[in-house]
Amino acid sequence: MCEPLLIASTAATLGSAMMQMQAQNQQAAAQRASLNYQRQVAENNARTSEALAEDARQRGRAEERSQRLRTQQLLGRQQAVLAATGFQADSGSALGILGDTAALGELDALQIRDNAAREAWQFRVQGSNDRAQAGLFGLEASNVQSASPAPLLSSIGTVSERWYQYW
Repeated sequence: MCEPLLIASTAATLGSAMMQMQAQNQQAAAQRASLNYQRQVAENNARTSEALAEDARQRGRAEERSQRLRTQQLLGRQQAVLAATGFQADSGSALGILGDTAALGELDALQIRDNAAREAWQFRVQGSNDRAQAGLFGLEASNVQSASPAPLLSSIGTVSERWYQYW
């Protein structure tokens, strides 16, 4: 006849091993869920960075157009002042003034374009980094291991040894 203590010990050993495996499986599932959440956040950040890059590019274009318009307005005012003071706008120092104004205005417009392109580039780099991070999180989530059957197998070995010694 089997001893009740041996049966209880066997059940406790096997139950403990199964509970340990269940806890490991739950921990692995939680870790996968966390990594998948972080992956989704990184993907959202990448999309946001791309949208910000496009916004920077469009704002730059609008500001560049505005700068050229301001330069044209300034040139018009300068021509009016020069004409009112008796200078001919198409000769001598008056032409130099207008040429300098046009050149500096264009330089400002090109600087605005360059600054907007640089800002957009920074957002695109951030988006690229976020996409890479999302990929890494996805890879890590797929590599999370579920519980190993080793504790259960070890417990079965222990139980077998006890039963062998009992008989």
